[in-house]
Amino acid sequence: MSIQFDGRGGGMERRSRLERLLSIPALSSPVVSPDGRWVAWSWSRLGPAADPFVAPTDRSRAPIRLAQTGENTYVRSWSRDGRSVVVAHDHGGDERVSLFRIDLDDPGRLHPLTPSSPPYFLQGGELHPNGRWLFYGANYDFEREEEIEPTWVYRHDLMEGERRVLARPSRGAPTCPSLNRSGTHVLYPRSDLDPWGVQYWLVDVEGNDDREILNFGAANPISAAWLPDGERVLFLADTKTHRKLGVWHLADGSIEWWIDDPARNLEAAFAPENGGGIVVVEIRETRVHASLLDPDGGEERALPELPGNL
Repeated sequence: MSIQFDGRGGGMERRSRLERLLSIPALSSPVVSPDGRWVAWSWSRLGPAADPFVAPTDRSRAPIRLAQTGENTYVRSWSRDGRSVVVAHDHGGDERVSLFRIDLDDPGRLHPLTPSSPPYFLQGGELHPNGRWLFYGANYDFEREEEIEPTWVYRHDLMEGERRVLARPSRGAPTCPSLNRSGTHVLYPRSDLDPWGVQYWLVDVEGNDDREILNFGAANPISAAWLPDGERVLFLADTKTHRKLGVWHLADGSIEWWIDDPARNLEAAFAPENGGGIVVVEIRETRVHASLLDPDGGEERALPELPGNL
């Protein structure tokens, strides 16, 4: 957008209006705690950088600023006990982030989990229920001490310092691993077959049984995430005709299709950490509509139609 002064004050007024609009605080990366009692997020435009905050979901107290580093700091995940969060920030905008743990009962103190200014790009960051293992993706071979193109999945022992490679994708692509709630398996995406497509793989936390579980065509993208029970994976899959919503079962590897309708334009689906209905988002007649899907029975309930559009 280009705004020029027109000599009559109109340009200055428009620029002032734009500056006010750009100064409105913005919230990003909201993450709900496993017990559903807290939500953490990053709040920008309150200061020189985005800072992590936390607040109870029942609105019983005001938001708490967890850190003020002077760098854009974003929430990555919660610990399984809900007592701390994992955050990431880079250094001077270099995008080579470091991970830190912040305890809710000790805001302002960052406990380093990974090195400062690393020679690699880091994806994700989740703590195991044992509090000792940290899972993330990094485009780095720690044995050879060299940066690589693909992002490998690592289990980092925070006590011993050991970094165990759990999975080795062969092509470069964003690889953000996700640990299930029980801490037994890691879900992660690959784009080894085609740079436009995504397939999902699963590996256990010891690095065994690394296998593909979701593939609907080399060039077709998929988005997937664990359901709160840690035994099922919710996913949206693009096909030649339409996008479908399904669930993959860890117990037997079976797939159950919940929404398979070419007439529907599905945009997203996600499950709250504390259970409840799965939120399904779709576009109808250029407007956003949402519904709740029962994760057990599969029954879908539309949310009330309200004026306006988000």
